[in-house]
Amino acid sequence: MREQPEQESNMTTTPQKYIGVWVYDLYVCFTERKVFRDNLDLNLSDLSYNLLICLIIKSPTPLSSRELLNLVWGKVITADENVKQRISILRKQLEHPEQYSYIKNRRGYGYYIDAPLKWKKRNLTQALESKNIKIKVAAISLFSFIISIILLSALTSDDINSIHIAKITPQSIHLATETEDLAFCLDGFDDYIEIANQDILDVGFGDFSITTWIRTAALGQHVIIDKRYENQVSNVQGYVFYIDDGYIALQLADGGGTWYCQEENSSCTFYDSQAFAADNQWHHVAVTIDRDKVDGIRFYLNGEHIDSHDPTNRQGSLSNSMPLRIGSRSSYISGLFQGAIGEVVLHHKALAPQEVQALFDTGNNRHCYNIAHKGGKML
Repeated sequence: MREQPEQESNMTTTPQKYIGVWVYDLYVCFTERKVFRDNLDLNLSDLSYNLLICLIIKSPTPLSSRELLNLVWGKVITADENVKQRISILRKQLEHPEQYSYIKNRRGYGYYIDAPLKWKKRNLTQALESKNIKIKVAAISLFSFIISIILLSALTSDDINSIHIAKITPQSIHLATETEDLAFCLDGFDDYIEIANQDILDVGFGDFSITTWIRTAALGQHVIIDKRYENQVSNVQGYVFYIDDGYIALQLADGGGTWYCQEENSSCTFYDSQAFAADNQWHHVAVTIDRDKVDGIRFYLNGEHIDSHDPTNRQGSLSNSMPLRIGSRSSYISGLFQGAIGEVVLHHKALAPQEVQALFDTGNNRHCYNIAHKGGKML
């Protein structure tokens, strides 16, 4: 009888007595949270890794889309269709040279791992090392907490770098840190920037554009800028510019329909691009929206037009009472951006191609600094 791991309350948390598992020719390393084939890292995103772990732990029991939503996404609001999309992405990431599919779908039941599992146990030395590490981490965390309290008590509000609306013109709003060469440096865990609702941050029925510089290596869905009202039951209203598995994307939502963008009577529409920007290099990313043209949505990467979409099915107002956030969804703390975002500019017009090119040619003067290096290392 095949050995089964003990069950955990969190289905993306691996059993403590194992350090990994072989899934046919794949090795899933729990300590590094990576998947290897022939010693080569397949570079799964965190979401893909968690999805795979959940399927492995429950194997061979099939899991429905709804069960996967609860186990993997938890409190993050998303749709069943997104689960199917993520399963498809994971299958491609794990793709076997001979086209073998590790993940199968049993109609009416759900998804499951169709491969033998060979669990790799943690030996006694590793178990003791793990416990010692936890003790050391706890001690370091306590020390860091005490130091942070001391440092914070010595700071005044003038010492803390705050963000603000850097500049307002008749056609644009510039969002940036007060330090001229500093980007928004976000850890992907709990960092985001929130600006209270103001009329100038809404676009109403008008055309608009969003431009910025970004640097990230994170896959999955991560927000660059979001100003939306989301109600999981009824509707969505506003706009969001984001990264989806490395590609820049946009959502327009004019309310008056369901929360699920894939449904015919939805209040929102996704627009994907072929502009890949998650290679840990700085990129100028832009989207321009001329709302009454069939090719009115135009995505740009480093000044170059990549592709276009039709926004004419979203002619309603995008205005809402939510704050604007950089690096997170407006209505929920999720979709957190991991990396750096330079000055974000909201333009109250659809920029022309030459205007986007000119912004790229101007270059990026904002970066993050790694204080672990002497003098600070510019990233």
